[in-house]
Amino acid sequence: MFTVSIAVKQPEMSVGQATWVTIYVKLLADNASYNDDFLPHVEGANGEPSKTIYHRQRRHEPGLPELSHDRMATFPHEVKAGDTDIRKLDLTKYYDLGTPGKYSVYVEYLDESGKWQRTNIISFTLQAAAQ
Repeated sequence: MFTVSIAVKQPEMSVGQATWVTIYVKLLADNASYNDDFLPHVEGANGEPSKTIYHRQRRHEPGLPELSHDRMATFPHEVKAGDTDIRKLDLTKYYDLGTPGKYSVYVEYLDESGKWQRTNIISFTLQAAAQ
């Protein structure tokens, strides 16, 4: 058993920079493990931004070539009960975040029974890049 939550180190970032979300996975029982198959969902003032091809491939949308096994591989991670494992996810690999504004994000993940779950929702702001 485990819990998953997310946070951003910087709630305000510039358009054009990597937009990182930190994922905290806390194991609650001994001999527990999880797969690092995390998929973000971003919303802005105008709804969901355009997904990148990589994101669409990860979601197995029809009409796209399959990702190579190397890029799709998820690995089980084992952590001692009570410990927290930390992962990072660059949202710019998944979405076109070229428009300044306020956004919210949650991350979907597979729980121990194989069902998709959602993390907490967090907000961040993208500011126009300095010229």
